Amino acid sequence: MLDSARISLAELSSAGVRLQAVHAVTIVREVIAQVVRGEIPGVPSAHVIRLTARGELAIEGPVAAGGRAVSRAAQLLDTLLPAFDAPREYRVPGGLRLVLAKALGTLDVPTYETLEQFSDALARFGADEPAVVLAGLVASCEAAEASRPPAPPAAAVPPPSQTQTDGAPAPAGTDPSHALVRARPGSLTISDIRRARRASGLSLAEISTRARIPVALLRQLEWGYVRNWPAGPAGQTQ
Repeated sequence: MLDSARISLAELSSAGVRLQAVHAVTIVREVIAQVVRGEIPGVPSAHVIRLTARGELAIEGPVAAGGRAVSRAAQLLDTLLPAFDAPREYRVPGGLRLVLAKALGTLDVPTYETLEQFSDALARFGADEPAVVLAGLVASCEAAEASRPPAPPAAAVPPPSQTQTDGAPAPAGTDPSHALVRARPGSLTISDIRRARRASGLSLAEISTRARIPVALLRQLEWGYVRNWPAGPAGQTQ
């Protein structure tokens, strides 16, 4: 069950709620406003941003102070915007792409000197009533979660053999993901998981099919967002 008070961007994605350009711009402008008012020390990463049912934007997690604020805000926007091959209803206006390119410094023109300048340039692409837009995203997320059928149980990982638990190298052809169970039981890290997937050469979709775990949940795990991941031994086994 989602926390109805604060919804993360990862939870939006997991529920199938896709951000349009107006949503991404509105979120970034709200972040910039908080930085300018001194409420947060710098531009945060996407994974610590939360939206509330009242249409407010909150930050849950560490935020680096200082740095190249305009560049960081532009990178945040670039992360939130739909991809170039998105369906028509999610296409990003060409004018917004130019504003973003200028802020990222990829155009041969002077970039924006302040966050306020960048926010002003984004204004025509954002929502006139940010609170209404943000609250609408939260409502869509909760409605999607309420209508979603329960996910099938994940397949259990077979217990490693004695030769796998003594620290010896895995035999040729062994699934690299089993190294997670073999290496350091009880001290598994996100870095371990990422390295094991790279070693396996499998996509998240392939892992999802084999393990019967939703792709969105696997993606959250690789982001280091584990609020929706089972706790304790069951979660570690998955």
